[in-house]
Amino acid sequence: HLVQKNNIPLDLTPTEMSVLMLLLANRNIIVTRLQMSEYIHGSFRDGYERTIDAHIKNLRRKLEKNPKEPRYIQTVYGLGYKFISEVG
Repeated sequence: HLVQKNNIPLDLTPTEMSVLMLLLANRNIIVTRLQMSEYIHGSFRDGYERTIDAHIKNLRRKLEKNPKEPRYIQTVYGLGYKFISEVG
């Protein structure tokens, strides 16, 4: 798999790639941390929620123009994250 930003390849970890693939497969749909953990590991890992947040933070840093004001990977407070495919 290859992810590019402005025609420049991004160096994503395997876990970052898995999280991104899951979000892209569910564009505009909320994906919970539990769903992400099960997708990545095949089961829920207790205490892994904050690790998911760290992967999201790293993805935003690599993908977003301004990671502090994300346009693509949105937080849905109390629920999870979603990838916004159309930014208006």
